[in-house]
Amino acid sequence: MISRYDRTFDLLDILEKTAKELGTTVPRVALAWVQNRPGVTSTIIGARTMQQLDDNLGALDVKLTPENVASLDKSTTPALPFPTDMLAAVPTFAYGGTTINGQPSKAWEMAPQSDSERF
Repeated sequence: MISRYDRTFDLLDILEKTAKELGTTVPRVALAWVQNRPGVTSTIIGARTMQQLDDNLGALDVKLTPENVASLDKSTTPALPFPTDMLAAVPTFAYGGTTINGQPSKAWEMAPQSDSERF
């Protein structure tokens, strides 16, 4: 199992790689990514010096590519414990081939096709 510390260092590596690709700094990339997250309306930058403030404000000029965003999204997706991974199979067993809340499903191939198959 990968520890949260390993995941943090992996994220920092991705931020550094992205910053180099875009010719900017890690804090700017991190802030640009956070600012464009769904539901984020404000970003707390926490600058303690004018140099940090100037660097953080530079995030407003950073344009992340879809590939950059996908990489950061993937590296920050939480690893949820059992049985979360099994929930993806629920529509197959519970929805019977219908679409519920916009989520389509396939009917379970092993499901009985008639009452005579049930018993």
